[in-house]
Amino acid sequence: MQITGHNLLLTEVASDVLESMCFLGVLGPAEDASLPGEEVILCRLEFSGDGGGSFGLAAPRKIAEVIAENFLGQPTEEISRVQIEEVLCELSNMICGSFLSRLRANTIFDLTHPRCEPADAARSSVALSGNVTAQMLDLDEGSLFLWLEANA
Repeated sequence: MQITGHNLLLTEVASDVLESMCFLGVLGPAEDASLPGEEVILCRLEFSGDGGGSFGLAAPRKIAEVIAENFLGQPTEEISRVQIEEVLCELSNMICGSFLSRLRANTIFDLTHPRCEPADAARSSVALSGNVTAQMLDLDEGSLFLWLEANA
């Protein structure tokens, strides 16, 4: 995967949010940029304003559980699947909002409420589009896949 200025910004923003909200360190871009074959939880939202598109993140269930545990301050066994999905949706909202505000500081964007989707939606939509900034991040506990697709 080619590293661009947008990839670097996406990595920086995700690192800031993950460290401050989930107490997870980002070690940097992952060498392997493919989604794992295991169960993946995917969240996506759309944005509009001066340019629009969608943003998404995908995390293997194990990583999603760690993110939710750290965000909520509860042990994994006390957290439901719905709560895990809600935390990932909120994380996608925070990362996307921060990315867009740093990319275009004087622009107002409207973000839809994030939603979870089947992981196959990520595999197909990201692979088909040419206007995608995508980044697989190595975290302390595993990997997290992020992408932002701009409308043409």
